[in-house]
Amino acid sequence: MISRILLCLSCLIICGCQSKDTGPHRVLVSGNVTWNGKPLDKGTIHLLPIGGPQANMSGAEIKNGAYRVMNKGGLLPGEYRVEFTANRQMAPVTLADGSEIDYEQYLPKKYNENSEITLTVPDEAKTINQDFDLKQ
Repeated sequence: MISRILLCLSCLIICGCQSKDTGPHRVLVSGNVTWNGKPLDKGTIHLLPIGGPQANMSGAEIKNGAYRVMNKGGLLPGEYRVEFTANRQMAPVTLADGSEIDYEQYLPKKYNENSEITLTVPDEAKTINQDFDLKQ
């Protein structure tokens, strides 16, 4: 009985003293986004992995031009395609199905669905700061 208790205590001590594996190395990515020379008021940044690690798409809100990607502690090292979206108010428009929308995504397609912007997240980095200057 005593030997079992000592064995259990030993296991608890050993497990508690070992460093915890936090998973693969991740990099915090932050920066600023400008639109025609001014901070992008509100929008989103999406990062889509290009080959390489089995990373998921990540993203963050852009507020007053600033963003910070913290998904699960950051991005896995590798290459990413970068997309941006931003909406603004407009007069309500009735669609064919009868629904109404009162906003529009105003950034050109070259910054979202047709984006060729890439970001490389290096293996050795802990954090990187990457700014993006979007123009009409």
